[in-house]
Amino acid sequence: MERQLHGLLISGEERRFVDETLDFQRYLISKVGLNSNNVRLILCTYMGNDYIVEESQLFFERLPRNGTICDVVLLYNGHGGKGTFFPNDSSLSYEEWARVINNNGDFIFLNNSCYAGSSIPAFLHLGLLPKKGLVIAASRRNELGYDAQFLDALIESYRNRQPFRRKIICRESFVEGLFTYNPNAKNSVVKRKSDGRVFEYLLNPWRFYPYSKPILDDIQHPVRRGKMLDHLLFPKR
Repeated sequence: MERQLHGLLISGEERRFVDETLDFQRYLISKVGLNSNNVRLILCTYMGNDYIVEESQLFFERLPRNGTICDVVLLYNGHGGKGTFFPNDSSLSYEEWARVINNNGDFIFLNNSCYAGSSIPAFLHLGLLPKKGLVIAASRRNELGYDAQFLDALIESYRNRQPFRRKIICRESFVEGLFTYNPNAKNSVVKRKSDGRVFEYLLNPWRFYPYSKPILDDIQHPVRRGKMLDHLLFPKR
């Protein structure tokens, strides 16, 4: 029996979300080997949530059935809340949207949004997890997500043909030293030379202490639940 991989990619309304989603589409087509005709984009700049649900339902209805097993990769890349996501500045519950998932193969849902882990209970309640698919969320259910660092880390792992197992994602920078200020320092000091001359030296109350210290910022903790299906998104050999 033939097995195919299809993709449904949903972008939030901001331009950065659209650009990141298009980058992921290019990875699927150029590296994973998806047929471009098998990838459906929903760019939500002006569309309402009813449109998103209807188009998602239509995507699943159009999947081949007879003699073909269809696995599906789903991506949401945009704003999110607790138990909901906001493709168009209005709330759409994960459970309402996930009800349309009815393909006859496996699925992977990649959720790159704030509070992304709060999508997992909806998939559990609908019986989609843990046996039918895999959900990888960019952040915990009570945690913010930051830009495309989750998708960047995910693709890096898959390019190396490794399952995505990262427990923490963050931006790292380094502090090269520290300036300190002493408000009680003297403004100047007077010194007398051996020949009797007197000199006044101005003092700088600031001091610099050089060292190197890593600083972690934009910290988020990805969460995964379900089957081991990462291999579906590995590059084609």
